[in-house]
Amino acid sequence: MKNKKHQKKEEEESSEFKQKLEDDKGSTKEQNTPAGTGLSMSLEDIFDPGELFDAGYTDRPFEELVLIANEIAPFKPVRIVKYWTWFDIQFSNKIIARFAAEGLKPVMLMADEILYDSTQPESVGHWVRTSPLLKFHLPGAFETRNRIYMMVDAGRRKSVSPAFIASLH
Repeated sequence: MKNKKHQKKEEEESSEFKQKLEDDKGSTKEQNTPAGTGLSMSLEDIFDPGELFDAGYTDRPFEELVLIANEIAPFKPVRIVKYWTWFDIQFSNKIIARFAAEGLKPVMLMADEILYDSTQPESVGHWVRTSPLLKFHLPGAFETRNRIYMMVDAGRRKSVSPAFIASLH
């Protein structure tokens, strides 16, 4: 069962992120518009797989990755993810400044497979899109306000519009 405290935090972050997207309407590419966002995205956002990004942990057992995560962020839930893509979100300078004021970076991670979840074991096997990056710890620990994601193996990295991120749900 989902931890209600973490669920509430994730819902609040999602709401804050949607508001930032709405505030950034004027700085995106023009093509297709996801319903209700007022934002647009290009076909490149959709079909470009991005560049190879060798930033994940390799050949480490889950137990070791959980220990590393607990050393980085002792009280945060841990997810181990595979088949991931790092998204650099192309916001306006105004929105980037808002992220920075909150100690965040305009970066999100999407993983096609959750391998381990310390608080929601039923999510194993599903995909996930994170909230914005708080801090990245080499070689592959992606920390958000509420959770730490341990990235396994190499992934992809690409720049995307805010509309593209909003369309991932």
